[in-house]
Amino acid sequence: MSSSKIPIIEYENTDELNTFFEKCENALFDENNRKTFDYPKESIEPWNTTEIKKQNEDLLKTLRNQVSVYAIFTTSIKNENFTVKYIGQTKSSDARGRLSNHLIKKDKKTGAKLHLVQKHIKEGGKVKVSYILIEPESLRHYIEERLIQKYSINLNWNTHTKNTT
Repeated sequence: MSSSKIPIIEYENTDELNTFFEKCENALFDENNRKTFDYPKESIEPWNTTEIKKQNEDLLKTLRNQVSVYAIFTTSIKNENFTVKYIGQTKSSDARGRLSNHLIKKDKKTGAKLHLVQKHIKEGGKVKVSYILIEPESLRHYIEERLIQKYSINLNWNTHTKNTT
């Protein structure tokens, strides 16, 4: 019986990959790129998805084919400093639906964080989103994983943040 050795293929251009990651991180966390997601007071109790969509219509229109990695930031009513709570990735063609699941109305098939957003908003908090489009889009998984590893201490809404290496 012969033992076969598994080939190890090592990527050699890690400097380029690290530079690309830093560009993505800087753009995603740039305060100028964060967009406020509005929740009119009259739409909170009961949760009125139609009014919330209407209030954020312009922002929602910009999402299709423009997002591959996104972040959700929150702040309390007493604080103006926003903290990242969730980082995710999506195919750019599905971006509007994915962010809508997190922020407006959850599809039962997703692991969206709508219940956490609703709780936060009902307690008087605010929400902002930031997003970037990554080319090639297949690198979105890599960027998301690295960001989650780096910011895991703040990412209370990511369920797999403790699986960092």
